[in-house]
Amino acid sequence: MAETDLKIPVIEEQIKIEKSIIETGKIQISKHITEHDELINIPLLHEEHVIEHININVFVDDLPVTRYEGDTMIIPVLKEVVVKRILLVEEIRITKKTVQTNEQQSVTLKAQEVTISRVPLNNNKI
Repeated sequence: MAETDLKIPVIEEQIKIEKSIIETGKIQISKHITEHDELINIPLLHEEHVIEHININVFVDDLPVTRYEGDTMIIPVLKEVVVKRILLVEEIRITKKTVQTNEQQSVTLKAQEVTISRVPLNNNKI
């Protein structure tokens, strides 16, 4: 008997994976700026000086000098009189005060708002 070759086919399965991008929709992002006025208080500082004339009319032996008592500067005003004595006529007192006032001012403030919306495509295929 003749030996015949027996052939057995061997089958192998293979897989091929491919990816593709399918557009299913879009989004639209928009922003706009809004403005609104707001009233704010602004504290402001300024200095004022109060000037007082204080009559003294006292004879002194030595010349007085300008001096300070707290925030008050005292400046002696002198006058020579006929008797050749020095008469302290008056003192001028200058007091510094800090005054705070509030001023209202309108300012414009801006804000951004963002809107996101989905825009579907006409041919949605999956």
